[in-house]
Amino acid sequence: MRSKNYLKIGITADFQKELPGLIEPICSEIFGSYSFIKYEFFDSPPVAIAEQIDQYDAIISYHINYMPTSFNKIKRLSVISRWGVGYDKIDVAACTKANVLLTIVPREVVKNQVAIGILAFIFALNQKVLQKNYLAHSGKWLEKANVLGEDISNKTLGSIGIGNIGSELFRLSQSLGFKQFLATDPYVEQNTISHLNVRLVDLKTLLKKSDIVTINCPLNQETRGMIGQKELALMKDSAFLINTARGPIINEIDLVNALESNLIAGGAFDVFEHEPLMPSHPLCHLNNVILSPHSIAFTDRLVNHNSLYACRNIISVVKKSIDQNSLVNPEVLNTLSFENRMQQLQKLFS
Repeated sequence: MRSKNYLKIGITADFQKELPGLIEPICSEIFGSYSFIKYEFFDSPPVAIAEQIDQYDAIISYHINYMPTSFNKIKRLSVISRWGVGYDKIDVAACTKANVLLTIVPREVVKNQVAIGILAFIFALNQKVLQKNYLAHSGKWLEKANVLGEDISNKTLGSIGIGNIGSELFRLSQSLGFKQFLATDPYVEQNTISHLNVRLVDLKTLLKKSDIVTINCPLNQETRGMIGQKELALMKDSAFLINTARGPIINEIDLVNALESNLIAGGAFDVFEHEPLMPSHPLCHLNNVILSPHSIAFTDRLVNHNSLYACRNIISVVKKSIDQNSLVNPEVLNTLSFENRMQQLQKLFS
């Protein structure tokens, strides 16, 4: 049974392995001023274990998975605060059924840094930065005429999905000289994006007409595997594909085949079907791709903001001042079980 004298927060140990030293100062800053808050890192298997996570009132989570079994007979855990905007590793239905509130970093916080990361990929591919870097490093200076970048004014930029990140990408791209902007998104109407000079089309049209295809949609039942052999075959053989959303949106076997056969010119990928990407993976041995370890958007600003929100969201939930944009399953707030847990914790802040 939870002590009524403190709020206990668990932080998944994958932070220490993948982002060592980056979240610790923020935890100290946010939680250190409360004598009744205790926090600690805990090591976890790839799938969270109910008995382990139920030792905490709240968890700050990075990469571990939460399956239905992870919420079996949960009595204490009240909040999972996800470090970032994605939550495809968490079974939301099971989380909600267990009356555990799931919070994320508001998309407004991260959209700019992700969009800038996409632009970095676009410029690197279009200007053939990797190939030019190779020439300079390998003493093939005089071969530079064989590696020419391409005029972006002849390019059509397409986005699969035009939510926060897709919209920000087009906003930043307004003055770059692209020929036109295309987007496909079944949940967006043309009049809501007219100010971005973007034309809504179906997926088939976007793939056929775009010189650069970027993926900016969530991973769900509709989008899992939506880009496969048939879709890749629609693209121009001079086109680039960029994915910074989630790896399983693309069928990776079909992607490798398309890249190896020059069905498309190349691509840049920050996310993969299985992470971390193993050095033996075929993508690691292709010279027409740029790879990033799910970190193209990682800047000092993004890491700091993600850490701040992940910590603040927990306190805001208890204080009943949580930003609605941070809530994934707000219906939990109205359950009797959740309210009972919160009443004990709220007394600590009174």
